[in-house]
Amino acid sequence: MKENIYEKIAGEGEALLSGMKIKDIAFGSNYAAVETDGRCGAAYISSEAYAEASEKGFKKYLEAEAGSFAGNYAKGSPFQSCLALAAINSVLGARGEPDDKKLYNSIISAENVAMVGYFSPLMDEIKAKGGVLNIFELKDIPGTLKPEKAGEIFPECAGIIITGAVLANKTAEQYLPFIPEEAEAMFMGPSVPFSDELRKYANLSGAEITDKNAAFEAVSAGKCLRGGIVKYKFLPKYESRRHMV
Repeated sequence: MKENIYEKIAGEGEALLSGMKIKDIAFGSNYAAVETDGRCGAAYISSEAYAEASEKGFKKYLEAEAGSFAGNYAKGSPFQSCLALAAINSVLGARGEPDDKKLYNSIISAENVAMVGYFSPLMDEIKAKGGVLNIFELKDIPGTLKPEKAGEIFPECAGIIITGAVLANKTAEQYLPFIPEEAEAMFMGPSVPFSDELRKYANLSGAEITDKNAAFEAVSAGKCLRGGIVKYKFLPKYESRRHMV
């Protein structure tokens, strides 16, 4: 059976996490954070994962072997999957280069933009540029589109931004096949792993946690991960995804 995108990302993380332990965990209403051996990563936490964490806790995962735990990203329960992605990001976050925002500014200035995930600050920025904004969202929010419309709308868009939440809630496969080769597309947010697999489809804008204590405090309080706590970084898309298949 052909591996799916989540299994491939889990495999990348498993190789790098081999021999490491899960040392600490924090979660709140927006994110979960995981410390492996000297490194930290974060991932968006869904309502299902948050409910599971609130009911069952996380202490049983402390000191787990991080490499084998990474497989839970593809096959675990919602909270296990969230923690596994955060653990994967703890090692993949070391990749990347400083993000100078040039590509981001080009994307949001496109005449026709698709955005996956309802994120108000970003919406306001795009609308201020005067382009057409197509918002995809799982929740029933007026004026948004469902994933089933991606095949119709994505080919018309010169700019595409996909928030990292789709990688945490594992709905990315509903969008990936429809990203045009010629579009300027980007996965964006602290949940985004700097994955070779993802680079077949889009540019990656993710984050490396630089202050573990501040990050865990922010996550536990349900706050966002901002500059000073994380360093936002960038990896470009492979020139053509065809040679990677």
